[in-house]
Amino acid sequence: MSLVAMLALLLVLFHNVDVFAFNSSSLTYEEQSQITVEVKSLLTWKSNLVSRTQSPLDSWKRGSTSSPCKWYGFTCNNKRSVTKLSLSGLRLQGTLDSFNFSSFANLVSNNTLSGLIPSKIGNLSKLTELNLSMNYFTGHIPVEICVLTNLQTLRISENQISGSIPQEIGNLHLLTGLGFYTNNLTGPVPTSIYNLTNLIIFSLYDNSLSGIIPQEMGRLAASLIFLVLSGNHLSGSVPTSICNLTNLIVIDIKNNQLSGTIPREIGKLTPLTTIDMYGNNFIGSIPISPCNLSSLKGVYLFQNQLSGAIPREIGRLKYLVDLDVSRNNLSGPIPTSVCNFSNIHRLVLYKNQLSGPIPRDIGRLGSTIIRLTLSRNNLNGPIPFSLFNLSKLNGLVLHSNQLSGSIPPELGTLKYLIVISLSENNLVGPIPTSICSEKLDLKSFESEVHALTEIPHRNIVKLFGFCSSLERRISFLVYEFVERGSLKSVLSDGERAVEFDWIKRIRFIRGIANALAYMHHDFVPALIHRDISSNNVLLDIEYEVLVSDFGAARILKPDSSNWTSLAGTYGYIATELAYTMKVTEKCDVYSFGVVMLEVLMGRHPSEIITSLSNVLLPSSSSTINTVEHKIRLKDILDRCIGEPTDVVKKEIMYFVKVGFSCLRGDPRTRPTMQEVSMELSLISTSSRPSFAKSFETIALEDLLITS
Repeated sequence: MSLVAMLALLLVLFHNVDVFAFNSSSLTYEEQSQITVEVKSLLTWKSNLVSRTQSPLDSWKRGSTSSPCKWYGFTCNNKRSVTKLSLSGLRLQGTLDSFNFSSFANLVSNNTLSGLIPSKIGNLSKLTELNLSMNYFTGHIPVEICVLTNLQTLRISENQISGSIPQEIGNLHLLTGLGFYTNNLTGPVPTSIYNLTNLIIFSLYDNSLSGIIPQEMGRLAASLIFLVLSGNHLSGSVPTSICNLTNLIVIDIKNNQLSGTIPREIGKLTPLTTIDMYGNNFIGSIPISPCNLSSLKGVYLFQNQLSGAIPREIGRLKYLVDLDVSRNNLSGPIPTSVCNFSNIHRLVLYKNQLSGPIPRDIGRLGSTIIRLTLSRNNLNGPIPFSLFNLSKLNGLVLHSNQLSGSIPPELGTLKYLIVISLSENNLVGPIPTSICSEKLDLKSFESEVHALTEIPHRNIVKLFGFCSSLERRISFLVYEFVERGSLKSVLSDGERAVEFDWIKRIRFIRGIANALAYMHHDFVPALIHRDISSNNVLLDIEYEVLVSDFGAARILKPDSSNWTSLAGTYGYIATELAYTMKVTEKCDVYSFGVVMLEVLMGRHPSEIITSLSNVLLPSSSSTINTVEHKIRLKDILDRCIGEPTDVVKKEIMYFVKVGFSCLRGDPRTRPTMQEVSMELSLISTSSRPSFAKSFETIALEDLLITS
């Protein structure tokens, strides 16, 4: 198996093992023989690496020590046998053909291999944890993994693995964690998996698995906490035995082809916090029993074929944060009990057949609710006056109903309201001026209409229509509905910020870069946004980015000086606009750099940019040593989502390096967005420069040196 790119072999202890120095006389003959075999095996493997990449392994010499325990990258047990080998990031080149896995039976866990998964890994007989996630593996899951009967954790997630899951997987009786998500796996879920009665986490989402969820699922009742099978091609009904999994916290089977009714016994799962079943073909009514689950925080049943009424008992769910039953065939009134929700953030009921008035006491939802979406139903009566009590509301979507009466002027007091959609109703009277407080001038309005009708890109918000009245001095733009709102609103909301994890944030940054690269380099003539900020980049339901608000956008004309008035949002405007009004695409590059840091930090990076300004600004003759504080990268990152994985740590270091290059004071030295997009989209980390320091010790100035 050849590896023309970097080999990264990281063997990590699952149990803490202290490292001791022992005299060889304390070892038995067999133990000393094992060390001799390990030394020979390692030196043979090193000799087969491409010679110019061997220098990081200079300490690997016969005779330099009686065992490898003092060689670079090694940790040993109290018998001086290798238990940990870390060669990550050394850009070694060669093959694994000469690596003798059978010489390392004492290794107790394993993490982050690149290249193909070798069948020889089956020789690691004492392995307790195997984590090969977030790499670029191809091929099948080697059946030899299934002989590692000491495994307690098996993760091969976020790769490009294909083929079926081996039936022999059921031999791994000690498994507590099984994760094969985000691959290209096909075929059914093998029934032998349901013999793994110690499983706590069972995660196979985002593959192409097919077949049914069998009744045998109930065998996992003893310990299973997380069941995640979403994003596959599973069909048939949900077996009632799933309701025997009484320790479940999360059931996630969304985006499959499941049918039948939702099991009424689901109310037996008392610890349940999340029911995620959207994007299937479920029929029948919403069962009443889940309304007794006092820990439930998220219910996602949208995009099914559910019918009947919304149970009035739903108001018992005091801790519910998200309720989305949109795009079904639900009928009857909105139960007044929804007004009892005390923690709700999103109440989404659109595109059903609901009738009757909006509950008069909806304002009791108070300052917790952010999004209220009731559009495309048959609701009638007035818009409740009490809505003005929803002080944190940023989206009110009531269009396509039969609402009547006037628009309450008090809605204009909702200072966080970004989206308000009331069209296609029977409303009468004027539009209150308090709601039209943010008016667009005609020129910016035309710019936005032109830009959005001409740019077909997956990361740019779609324009569905517009209306302009010069006489009434009102202009409306009708966008696609973007579920999660702006980046700023997500980062400032603790619970939503936690859901916006590192993987989603990395993907989000790439999306912005791709959109801007398209505008600057693929759209002719080039289009400059001029107001990239955390208010103007939105997140859809899958946390994908959509760039919006093109009111300040300008076409970059090759035969013009492209001078214009100042536009943009304070804190995101390029430094050169303090002394020139000339618009270039490098203005967007600077704004992108600010937003990138904001995504990673969870807050606006003004203090960081100020502290590094003597390095970034072109007028400074200072060297890197004049940076006042040696700020560590890890200390500025958003702490609400925990520490990133090793692979994501490398991504973050590289992303911040690129981000700093976007913030250079001299626009001529900034990269283009095309260059940024290409850099951030590199799949192989071997194509990127390595860093002299680890994630734990690298400082911001280290990332500026090479940026």
